[in-house]
Amino acid sequence: LSFGVHPWKADQYRFEAVLPYLEKANIIGEIGLDSVWTEVPLATQLTIFEQQLIYAMERQKPVVLHTKGCEAEILSLIKKYPNRYLIHWYSSMALQKAYIDFGCYFTIGIDLLRNNAVKELAKKVPLDRLLIETDGLAAIEWALDRKVQVDDYVAILRCHLQSLAELRNIESTILAEKMTKNLQVFING
Repeated sequence: LSFGVHPWKADQYRFEAVLPYLEKANIIGEIGLDSVWTEVPLATQLTIFEQQLIYAMERQKPVVLHTKGCEAEILSLIKKYPNRYLIHWYSSMALQKAYIDFGCYFTIGIDLLRNNAVKELAKKVPLDRLLIETDGLAAIEWALDRKVQVDDYVAILRCHLQSLAELRNIESTILAEKMTKNLQVFING
């Protein structure tokens, strides 16, 4: 469904080498820039990131973005390459309104109740551009600061959905339906 060179791996791949995989993907990503959680030089990240943005724009494939610590740089870049963008687990207070005004979709991370930036974003994102995510078991453990098992996954996701629904003052079933539609619109345009 999706493929992209993550900024943490930007020094391991050349654009030409991943092109066959990008061609097979419906969604490009998770791609982006990260100045917080990786040692990969930003210049290296930027090269393959921009190549993937151009590719996605030219082929009208939606993009999932990783923006950690590079929110301003990424916003500036995506404005050059009009497309459908989904911001993965945005956890910065900076530029929330600018990204929303640009029409981006957002996933709300599992740390919703523990991270004020995520909570504030969750309140602001238009319902027609809102999604949730866990980013997998390791990310759940990191965000909740506890060990989880595969069997816990569905219950944690339901709890996350319920927390977001309460924050937005909407029934969780209705929110789930809206997010299903949001994902379809994001993918298919």
